[in-house]
Amino acid sequence: GNYFYCMDISGENPSDWKWEALPAWSGESRAFAVGAGQSDGETNCFYLYSGRKIQAGKNPEVLYDAHVYNPSLKKWSIISDGNNRDFPVMAGTAFPVGAATIVFSSGANGKMMKKQLEIENHIAEFEMAGDKTENEISQLKSNLLNHLNNHPGFGNRLIAFNTITQKTYPLDELPGTGQVTTNAVK
Repeated sequence: GNYFYCMDISGENPSDWKWEALPAWSGESRAFAVGAGQSDGETNCFYLYSGRKIQAGKNPEVLYDAHVYNPSLKKWSIISDGNNRDFPVMAGTAFPVGAATIVFSSGANGKMMKKQLEIENHIAEFEMAGDKTENEISQLKSNLLNHLNNHPGFGNRLIAFNTITQKTYPLDELPGTGQVTTNAVK
């Protein structure tokens, strides 16, 4: 299921801080999502992008959708259903800039994960079939190791999202590859 919580940490005593369940978004449950807070021009909102859907016994599915939660209305809205792959930023980093911009400094589009899963699935199929030689299986394992050791990183493109127009646009490039599963700090 989808779960969305907040905690008011304005009080001085942490033992008084309590989790509050809020309405969940209408999209898929996800891991490795990207979140950021920013104004929509009227209210400070929470933005939820991308991630991956994880299901037992299946390969993960990359999500490219986006949602916004307005705390004043206690309501979610869909920014993108993901069909156009608008937000290829799984496990990425995002941060607010100015009055109405969110910048994505990294994220995965899923291509490297998909390639890894294809190789791992072939290895599992070959091992289960029992009719492949050790050399064939060894070659696939070597291909997997090569794929992992030569990972090019998570890109260096900075992408901006305007929360008022709800449009993305290229912003700049980092001098190296972006970071994933971490926070941006000033």
